[in-house]
Amino acid sequence: MHRLSLLILALPLLLPSISRAEELHVPGEHATIKAAITAAKDGDHILIAPGTYIERLNSKGKAITIQGTRDSDGALATTMDAQQHDDVFEINSGEGNGTVIKDLMITGCVVTGIYTIN
Repeated sequence: MHRLSLLILALPLLLPSISRAEELHVPGEHATIKAAITAAKDGDHILIAPGTYIERLNSKGKAITIQGTRDSDGALATTMDAQQHDDVFEINSGEGNGTVIKDLMITGCVVTGIYTIN
């Protein structure tokens, strides 16, 4: 019985660690959204504080959620300003349904194609 107890106690050390989704806060923990995306792993949530951000981003094929903030009335409180460039987000690395971008106001884009947003 003593050997069985030791085996049961040692078993968790032999199992691979289970990865949990993390929340990465911008700008609290990461100075930029880009830095948070670089640090993120599949399943993580990047939570962006209210304000205006001027960044061009690529989710790098990661299955992550990039989420802005809403104010107490439900209005969008986080803005991505493209400053008259083509885009804010470049999504061309095999992203799928696991990549979610939500609760962001995007302004200042120059749209040059037809895009579908579901």
